[in-house]
Parts: sequence; structure tokens; C-alpha cells
Amino acid sequence: MHWDSLHDLPQNLLLDDNSKRSFQNLDCKASWWSLRKESGDGHVEIFEFGDGLKMILLNCRWREPLEIDIFDGEYLRFNFSLKLNIAMFMGEQTILAHEPAWRLINDEPKAVMRENLQTDTDSIWVTLVFKESYVEKLMGKDVWSKHPKLDILRKKSGRTLHKEFPFDHQLNLVSSQILSLNVSEDLFLLIAQAKARELLVLALDRLISSESYQDEHKIKLSEADRKALNLARDMLCANIANSVSIKELCAAVGINRNKLHYGFKSEFGATPQQLVEDRRLTLSYEALKDPERKIYQIALDVGYTNQGSFATAFKRRFGLTPKEVRQSFHGGGAG
Repeated sequence: MHWDSLHDLPQNLLLDDNSKRSFQNLDCKASWWSLRKESGDGHVEIFEFGDGLKMILLNCRWREPLEIDIFDGEYLRFNFSLKLNIAMFMGEQTILAHEPAWRLINDEPKAVMRENLQTDTDSIWVTLVFKESYVEKLMGKDVWSKHPKLDILRKKSGRTLHKEFPFDHQLNLVSSQILSLNVSEDLFLLIAQAKARELLVLALDRLISSESYQDEHKIKLSEADRKALNLARDMLCANIANSVSIKELCAAVGINRNKLHYGFKSEFGATPQQLVEDRRLTLSYEALKDPERKIYQIALDVGYTNQGSFATAFKRRFGLTPKEVRQSFHGGGAG
């Protein structure tokens, strides 16, 4: 699959071509397909905006495994995944992704990346596809010298990058809004384009303001290091309610403290402690949707033994207290 040949998607994504609906407004166009019944439930939407930005939306549950070969060429991808279970093969790297997050994918221009989606899993995500020139169009030709952290968006021979970052509330919110657009047909493409650009700009801002890259020069990561870092991240996520000390983590995966710290920032955009806090707060936010669960119990379940610390961290992240978020979902509810 190539991003300049999006008409190949029905065959590649097990879609029902008879279900196709198309929309067009000036230089923007979109297509919508449902999955074939034997393939799964859900739909796929493709947007091509005249300014050079493309967007693909998936909201699917698969009954059949799916294997896609993607040739990115000169394109870059930002992927914002609310639900996924995918194996990605980039060169010699194998990347297993199953946690909500957003990702930068910058593959070597001549490479082919394989993605495998598993049976009985959900794929709910927004993917933005664009070229370096689109970033220059938004931010000016001098963007690379003004913002050196954005150099990771540049296409270079031999460069294969997959960077994963934890969601924050704003990115999560805009991604969810895009996946649930409900406006009149006349305005549909205009709103979709505005939201796609908003999401892209937010992601660029996160890269510019992030400290993830300023210490990269201090370490060099081998393939074994990256595997150890992925294992460490999986250990933290699997034990989110029970603190795993940095010493225990280093011993378990065979990596030193310095490489763990800067490796996490380089690979995942956050320190181990930041990743744990972000995951705890994300889980607690989702748990507040259940009116039967007490707020104090939610805090304990995600690893906060001190209610005051939980409320402070939660408001710092989301701008509202847990009680206020609960009320926004239910107009009241258990405390």
C-alpha cells in the first residue's frame, strides 16, 4: 500500500467495496467503507485534503487477521491509537503495540513496513499522513533551523524511526472528536480538515516542547537496549498499581539506570516515573465513567494510596478534579 494510491485500500483492508460512500467539497474528498462481514465489524474512512494532508480513520473489530505492507516513501505518519493490538516490522525492528498512545513513524524512503493486526482485537485510531514539505508549508522553510527537535521528521537514507509517546488529555480529546464527527454533510469535510490540522499542530507542539531529544546524544541504544526498554515499559504497565523501583527494573531487564532514564525519554517521550503517572491517570479517567466505582477506590486501584496526591496529580493533568470529571459524565454520582 502506498499513500499516493489509496484506491488500493479496499483489497488490503478486507473492506466491502459495495458499501463505499464518497464525499467531495472543493479540493477535499473522503471515502467510507464498512468491513466485509466475514472480516469483522466497523468501518474505515479516508480523507485527502487538497493542502497535502491525508487522514485515515479506523474503528474496527477484526474477525480475520490482517497483514498490510506499507510503502511510506516520502511520507511521514502520526498515529493516535485509542485501541490497538498490532505488530509492526520496520527493518530489523519488531514493535509490539497494545497500549493507547500516539506515535511518529518515519521509515527509510525505500523501505516497506509490514503491519499485522490480530483476530478478535479492536483497531480504533487516527492516522495523519504528510510530507516534510507540509511542515514547511505550515511553519516556514526555516522550521528545521528554528526547531531542531523536529529534525526527526526529516526523511534520510538509512533512518528508520518509531517513537511512541503517552497521550495527554488534549490529544486524546481531539482524536476522539475526529472519530465521532457528527455534522451535516455540507460541513463534514471542512470540520474534518480543521480537526486533522489541529491534531497535527498539537503533535508538532508536543515534539517542540518535549525534552525527549535533548539528551539523546548522551547515549547510544543497541537493538538489545531497545528490547530491554520495551520489556521495562511492559513491566511497568503490567504492574501499574504496584510500584516497581528503578533498581528492580534495571535488574530485571539488564540495563543501567542512566540508560533506562534517557532511553525511556528517547524511545517513549517520558521517564519511567512520568509514564507510570500518565498511565495511572489515564486509567483513572476512564474508570470515572463507571458510576458504581467510588473515587477513592479508583485511586487505590491505579496505585495512589494518598487521595490528596491523586486529586492534585489528576487536576494538574486534566484541569478538573476527579469529582468534577465524574459529574461531567453523570451529572453527579458516587464519590
